[in-house]
Amino acid sequence: MPHVKFELLSGRDERMKAELAARITQFFVDVLGSVPSNVTVVLSDVKPSDWFIAGAPQAASAKPIGA
Repeated sequence: MPHVKFELLSGRDERMKAELAARITQFFVDVLGSVPSNVTVVLSDVKPSDWFIAGAPQAASAKPIGA
């Protein structure tokens, strides 16, 4: 039973997240032969102010999603 967790910068709408979850599920079906109902996906939104790369917060450099 695959369980997949992703952390994403916040700002994506529900449609985008649903599509991502569907594609991740299909990947496990195609590659591992998993049954779709056995694949769980968790998407966690993280505020840019809580996301750091090379010690710098992404809040200062974050572009709007889709920009």
